[in-house]
Amino acid sequence: MKLHEFLASVTAPPLVPGEYRTTTATTVPANPRDLRIDLGEWNDMKDSIQALLKPYLDNEYPNLLPARLKSKAAYSETDVVVLASTAFEIPTENILDYVFGISGEFKSHRPIVNIGNPDRVFHLTETPAPQPNVFAVAKARFAVEFKTPWALPLPTNLRDVFNENKSNPRNKYTKAIQQLYGYLSFNNLEFGVLSNYDSTFFFRRVSDQGMEVSPVFRYSDTGLGSTVAALTYLCHYTATQQWFSCSPLASISPSTKQYLLDFDPGMEFVNDDEPMLDWGNLMLRLEIRIAKQIASIMTGFVSNKRGGSVLQHVVFKIYDLTDLEVARQSCQELTAYKECRTLQGTHIPKLYAVGTVWGLLRVFVMEHCGTALEGETLSRGDWEKAKVIIEKLHDCGITHGDLKPDNFVVSGQGQMRLIDLGLATKHPISDEDSFLREKENFEKLREV
Repeated sequence: MKLHEFLASVTAPPLVPGEYRTTTATTVPANPRDLRIDLGEWNDMKDSIQALLKPYLDNEYPNLLPARLKSKAAYSETDVVVLASTAFEIPTENILDYVFGISGEFKSHRPIVNIGNPDRVFHLTETPAPQPNVFAVAKARFAVEFKTPWALPLPTNLRDVFNENKSNPRNKYTKAIQQLYGYLSFNNLEFGVLSNYDSTFFFRRVSDQGMEVSPVFRYSDTGLGSTVAALTYLCHYTATQQWFSCSPLASISPSTKQYLLDFDPGMEFVNDDEPMLDWGNLMLRLEIRIAKQIASIMTGFVSNKRGGSVLQHVVFKIYDLTDLEVARQSCQELTAYKECRTLQGTHIPKLYAVGTVWGLLRVFVMEHCGTALEGETLSRGDWEKAKVIIEKLHDCGITHGDLKPDNFVVSGQGQMRLIDLGLATKHPISDEDSFLREKENFEKLREV
């Protein structure tokens, strides 16, 4: 099949809203004080698509076989993502593979992005031939954020609607675009996509706090004006050209990010034995990601605005507040740290502060305690140390909820700490059954 025939035949089916569709809000609003985005026009995107694909339109590609798609009822954002994957992502991946020889795919965010939970990301699955500005495999090239068409009906003049309402943090278009901008900024990405399936817009960061937005691409468009053609162009560009952009908050290397920490009411947390720090004038400098599960774990340090170090070699645990379940776990962890205040610095990490960045992330600033234990069981000596920590935790009315060897870390001096309290739960001391069940699970970690 020729490429122009394939593009003409790939017709996305209409999305049919289900009778009992969800009405969940699009996202938690970002902090307008820090996100003064100017949204311009990405006028030449369609010209760039044509310049890339026109030379290949009449070439024959035997492996390009369009799928016949049927309309499907959608009840939630997950349903929208599934249909978009079939209608847009798979045809794009086929063109990349059979026409350009690029092995890439769209997939869920974990563990490809360092910070935050965008719905989908595009990444390469094989290293392309050596050429300038091509970077590592399994790194997100751009992020895609989906909304339902009934929660976020995207207007043709999205740029004008956003610019008219960007000072209103409650406006749904302001929230959606600021959320996407946050993901791009946190992960040093230049490009992003916002789609409700019916309409899709492409975004490009062009300055410290500026983006450009493409014309709208409708689900029913075909040929060079289709969503598939636009995705193909962006995937090809980010696979063969530069795809990252430095942090918008400072002229620093792409591997380092720095942010100011804001405090929600009741969220600020400082140890009694720690000097009060002026967090409003301190910068969080995030350097290396060491883990990504429910939250991102990164190392770095805290400095003043002149660059002087205030806290060295700390750990940042970063939760995406736009995900309600993730936000709930961050609250559980904060409760555990408050209840176990007397154990901080001896049995669990010392917590320096908790706050938010742009209203999108909740960040825990903690001491770096050492290296995680490996294996499926604990040696007798490590098990005895861990047992003391568990007993102390239970004395505070807290069960950990996820006891395993790699949640115990040991410093160079042999001091052990229990980390990752995201699943910790507070119980009345009289709730002996909960503590007993955790002790029984802990017994299974003892090396035979």
